[in-house]
Amino acid sequence: MQQSEQRSGQNDHDVIIVGGGMVGAALAARLGHTGFSVGLVEQDDAPTPPSGDYDLRISSLNARSLAFVKASGTSLPEERSCPFRHIDVSNQDGTGHSLFSAKIAA
Repeated sequence: MQQSEQRSGQNDHDVIIVGGGMVGAALAARLGHTGFSVGLVEQDDAPTPPSGDYDLRISSLNARSLAFVKASGTSLPEERSCPFRHIDVSNQDGTGHSLFSAKIAA
């Protein structure tokens, strides 16, 4: 069988997204809601609903990104969402440091 004949039985998609993390999944959902046929390729197992304590890692979304997530038909847990006015992050060995303050930005 020729390669083109093998492909004829496969599903075609308008868009293929590689990576089903927070960004890839939100983009797939948003494009799907606008009528695109989307294929999402992820190497890990599908996520399961969280149980127990939350992961201590933090994701920060600005207002525009949050609007994109909401328009994608998804939501964030309200009890884990809040505005921030100050972030001070450094890595374990002390070689990296980031500081954000709403007071300084204003």
